[in-house]
Amino acid sequence: MYGGFTLDSAATVYIAVRGPSLQTLGATQNPLDAPGLRLYDAAGRDLLLNTSGGGQVATCLATNTTAIYYATVRGQALDARDTCISPRTLPAGVYTFTIVPTSTDPSGEVLFEVTFNP
Repeated sequence: MYGGFTLDSAATVYIAVRGPSLQTLGATQNPLDAPGLRLYDAAGRDLLLNTSGGGQVATCLATNTTAIYYATVRGQALDARDTCISPRTLPAGVYTFTIVPTSTDPSGEVLFEVTFNP
């Protein structure tokens, strides 16, 4: 899966990719387990780094600021096997993303969410 978004001006963004939490919320019985996220700027530069130095993120720890925001402000907690990134300020521009399976089952539904300046 791939997609994109545009920022007219700099903004702090919270990005979450819901997989397993879609089942918890009752939205689907077929979520994609552990979706992997990559984020690129208009020049094609990878904007994310994981703890191993790679460009794909595939986790959402409960201590992540984005996970805390979803649990406390939106009241729709993310699952540890969803994916989220720490909030970051991005300049105006075009951004693209890819979502790929990182578990053994490559099928399932996801929801890509971007919250601007919460």
